Amino acid sequence: MNPTRFARDASTVAVASIAAWSSWRHMVHVALKFGDRPEVAYVLPISVDGMLIVASTAMLDDKRAGRPVRWSAPPSSPESAQASTLLASDVTSTIHGLDTAAASRAAFRAQFSQKRFSDTPDLPVVDRAEHGASSVGELFAKTTKTVPSLNQVRRVASGGGLRLVVEVPGKDQVAVPLADANTSLADLVAAHAPLVSQPAARTFLKCGRSLIEVR
Repeated sequence: MNPTRFARDASTVAVASIAAWSSWRHMVHVALKFGDRPEVAYVLPISVDGMLIVASTAMLDDKRAGRPVRWSAPPSSPESAQASTLLASDVTSTIHGLDTAAASRAAFRAQFSQKRFSDTPDLPVVDRAEHGASSVGELFAKTTKTVPSLNQVRRVASGGGLRLVVEVPGKDQVAVPLADANTSLADLVAAHAPLVSQPAARTFLKCGRSLIEVR
């Protein structure tokens, strides 16, 4: 084999492998951080990178056949954006079911289109006195059951997605990352007493996309 061609091919494989590993790792991290189930998070990058491979193969086939690259819709067009939205909805519906997909979209709009969590309706609420001995992880996984398991809460915490959020009227929202999902609610409130005891303050716990209020 030609040494130059071998070096070129080997370098291409090395660069592609590093890029693929980095892409997979980062997408899994983001999916887990925002509360997706592990079995979904670990295969999600395959669907994304798989579409890139299919598109690249189609373009290569066009080139070899002497055809110009074909676009059904320009990438920045409204038609392309609409198609991407429909594809994302179909994938979510297939994996989680229609009801879950609809509920997820509604919750996402409610929690992330609002500027403040205080404006989000129908949040699960936990009482400090009643659940003070419960850990933060237990509040999500057992008390409100908004996260499937304690292990998932811990994974989200390790990725920086577990937070204590305090909102006071007229002030900016304050978010404090929580690294330990095993901390009890009583200890957490005591450690941040100056923050949560402000007049008219409302306190929230956020785990990925899941949100609960503490009163």
